[in-house]
Amino acid sequence: MQLSVLNKLCCDIILGQDFMKRHDSIKISFGGSRPAVEINDSNTVCGLADPSVYPPALFANLTSECRPNATKSRKYSEVDRELIEKETTRLLTEGIIEPSISPWRAQVLVTSNERHKKRLIIDYSQTINRFTELDAYPFSNINQMVSDIAKYKKAVDELKSDLENASIRAIVEAIPSVVETDASDSAVAGSLNQGGRPVAFFSRTLNDHELEHSPVEKEACAIIDAVCKWRHLLSGKHFTLFTDQEAVSYMFDSMKHGPLPSVSTKKYILTVVDEYSTFPFAFPCSVMTSATVIQCLRQLFALFDMPGYIHSDRGQSFMSAELKTFLQSHGVATSRTTPYNPQSNGQCERYNEWLANPGPILMKKHVRATKYNPLVEEVDLLEANPTYAHVRLPDGRETTVSVPHLAPRGLQ
Repeated sequence: MQLSVLNKLCCDIILGQDFMKRHDSIKISFGGSRPAVEINDSNTVCGLADPSVYPPALFANLTSECRPNATKSRKYSEVDRELIEKETTRLLTEGIIEPSISPWRAQVLVTSNERHKKRLIIDYSQTINRFTELDAYPFSNINQMVSDIAKYKKAVDELKSDLENASIRAIVEAIPSVVETDASDSAVAGSLNQGGRPVAFFSRTLNDHELEHSPVEKEACAIIDAVCKWRHLLSGKHFTLFTDQEAVSYMFDSMKHGPLPSVSTKKYILTVVDEYSTFPFAFPCSVMTSATVIQCLRQLFALFDMPGYIHSDRGQSFMSAELKTFLQSHGVATSRTTPYNPQSNGQCERYNEWLANPGPILMKKHVRATKYNPLVEEVDLLEANPTYAHVRLPDGRETTVSVPHLAPRGLQ
C-alpha cells in the first residue's frame, strides 16, 4: 500500500480510516531518531467537527420592495428570430443555460457590434436591476492625482530630450538618408531615417487656414516642411522620400514636363482647332504675345478666309486689347472660357494633352538630317469632305486618306 504524507498542515491527520480499520495495524516509517509512537484508539487520531457556517445570501443587495416582474414580449424580425433560436439551442447543448420556470421574465435583445456582428443580450432594466442596491465605490480626487504625477514631468521631459539628442548624434553623412512624412486632419509630421532607424523627428500643428486644405495638399505640406527642416542635412545629396499619398507620389514619379530639345528658340506651341472638321493646327512660337497670336492667325486667314467666331481660353495674349481690336476690325466675334473651366474649350485642350504625352514620342519617329527637310511628303488635294480626302501622290498614284492626316502646305 502506498501512502503519502502531506506537509505544512495545521494538525496531524490521517485520511482513509475506513479502509485502514480493515487491517490490524499500519506502520509508517518517517526515519526519525526517537522511538515509535503507538496509538491504540483509532478514534482519537483526528477529530473533525461539522462546520457551523451560515450559507451566504444570494440576493443580499435587493430592496424590500422587490417583486417578481415579467416584461412584455417583443417583436422580432425573421433574421433575429432565427438567430435567437440558434443561439438558445447552442447554449442549452453546451450546458451554459438550463430551462427554468419562474415568475421573472426578461426579454432577449439582438444587438450588433462595430463590425455589424449580431449577438444576444438580456434586458434586465425592467426586472432585477430595478430592485438592486448598487455598491458604492470611492472616486479618486483628480487634483490629488495631478499633484502626484506632477513630480514626474521633469523626468519625462529629460527623457524625451535625451532621446532626441541621442538620435541626432547618430547622423552619419556617408549613409543615405530616407525621409518619411505623414499628415493627419490637424497636424503634419516626418522622420529622418538612416540605416533603417530614425535619427531626427519633426511635427507641427496646422494653422486655421491649413485645416481647410485637402488631404493631398496636407501631405504635400508635410513633405515641404520636413525637407525645409532638414535642408542642412539633405542639401546637395540624393535622398529617398516616402509618403502614403499616391497623388503626391505621382507628381514626383511622373516624367518631367518641359520644353523639348530644339535647335530653334521656339519653345511654345499655339494650338488652333477647326470646330467643323476638328482639324488641328500647331504653331511653334518663341514668345506667346498678342503680336505672335495675330501673326499665326493671319496665316490661317490667308488660307481659309475669315472665320465667323473664335473661342479661346483666358490666356493673357488672348485677352489683350490688341488682339480684340484686330479681330473686331475683321468682323470676327470672340468669346472666352469661364475661369477654372477648361472643359468649355474641350477640343483644343484634348489636342494639348496629345502634344504633351504621346506627341513627343511620335515625333521621334521622324528623324531628319536637317530641320529644313520636310516631315512628310507633299501631295495634291483633289477632293475633300470633313472626314476623308482624295489626294494625288508625287509618283502619280491617287488614294484616299483621313483628313486629320493632312496639313496645309506653307504653314510654318
